[in-house]
Amino acid sequence: LDGGRPLGGEESFTLATRPGEDLVLVTRLHPVNVGQFDVYIGDTRIATRVIPQLPGGWLEVPTLIPAEYIDSTQTRVRIVPGAHYQPYHHWAYQGHYTPDRLPETPLTRFQDGAIVLAAADLQLHGDQLAVTLRWATDGSANGDYKIFVHVLDAADRIAAQADSRPGRDALPPGNWLMGSFQDVFALNLSDAPSGRYTVAIGLYDPYDLVTFERLTPAGGDDQRRFIIGEFMIDQSESADNAAGLNADG
Repeated sequence: LDGGRPLGGEESFTLATRPGEDLVLVTRLHPVNVGQFDVYIGDTRIATRVIPQLPGGWLEVPTLIPAEYIDSTQTRVRIVPGAHYQPYHHWAYQGHYTPDRLPETPLTRFQDGAIVLAAADLQLHGDQLAVTLRWATDGSANGDYKIFVHVLDAADRIAAQADSRPGRDALPPGNWLMGSFQDVFALNLSDAPSGRYTVAIGLYDPYDLVTFERLTPAGGDDQRRFIIGEFMIDQSESADNAAGLNADG
């Protein structure tokens, strides 16, 4: 228990552990400012964790420590901050971590395959569009990026959009554990006229306020977007009768 105070130097503590089992360390902190920290077992760096700027709440950051590094009933953990770090509490889970397999034929990849879009689904109910994205990683994803979902009209103009990290904006790619998970975006299309629409996704740097630099998706377009599907809106039809919904995945 650290009490939420800012730390300028490294932090260390000892956990009672079961040798030969994976361990997931969870660090609860105040994400007042952008930062990062490295997690060490002994002199071995296990991972670099990202702290997005989310003032006014808690952030819980998971770190997977593989079983090969848990070889004693007492395991010493070191946290080495690289920038702002304001921890409150740590806890841990042990067991055998069995992540889902990465898909052999994903829709697209970012960061040379560290970030994988495994599947996408579009569900249109009246004037509300639900976009479900299934992400996967081998654990090597890095950095703090937000996902954008753009609904584009026939002239390539944005008719609706949503921007967020997964996990209610609290899970940047640099903190994803190996395996897969899904995230859902809700978009309001009440002002969209009849016509054909395309849905594009991508990832961008939320701190680059000039260009909002985007990651490059495999198979993406010249604006670093990846198209996941399309649909038709016919405002003359009843609320749940939008036609032509088609999504990849």
